[in-house]
Amino acid sequence: MADVRIEILTRAPTEFFHCPHCEVAFHALGLGQAFRAEQRAAALPADVRAEYVRLSDWISTLARQYGERLRIELIDVASLRGFFTALRYRARRYPTIILDGEVISAADRPGRESIREGGEDDLAAAARQIAERLGARG
Repeated sequence: MADVRIEILTRAPTEFFHCPHCEVAFHALGLGQAFRAEQRAAALPADVRAEYVRLSDWISTLARQYGERLRIELIDVASLRGFFTALRYRARRYPTIILDGEVISAADRPGRESIREGGEDDLAAAARQIAERLGARG
């Protein structure tokens, strides 16, 4: 069982697919990749896409570093669950990082400067808090 639960509330790229039979036909005709490339290009604005890539790299680093000690859930704010999670934690800007039910990083969190040390960014501050939490439990 995981020692720490991390919920990350963010905008995530979404791809829509046709029915399985049409997908096979489109793939055989060479059209499937063109559809996917067009969807990926239009899915998110460049700044949001860059933030998503940065967040993905950060999650990958955490997963490599701590493995099964973490339970990481990526929640798309455009989903029903994301909507209710945002309401519950009063999140208005993304990404919002929730560690064991406590918001530890959000762009609009009151007093958020208190979690940052020496000018580190929000992801670095969140990683530090995760390491501290795991250190205290491990």
